[in-house]
Amino acid sequence: MHDGYHSEAIHAFSLAIDNKINCARTFFERGVCHYRLGNYLQAASDLEAAALLGCRDAFFWSKYETKESRSTDDDASI
Repeated sequence: MHDGYHSEAIHAFSLAIDNKINCARTFFERGVCHYRLGNYLQAASDLEAAALLGCRDAFFWSKYETKESRSTDDDASI
């Protein structure tokens, strides 16, 4: 998927969420798009929301990425 498609997808997912379609998969997919664009804070927020709504993929990914991000941040400060 090209970056432009990720941005378009984020817009579409945001519209769905704004219209109260709070499906776990919507937050998960928007989080993945944010992640692929390098918007890590937004990605983490969406993945956390998806996990809280019951998306098992998001729960796993958010735990994995949080752990990886911490080790990367720790390495960068050395």
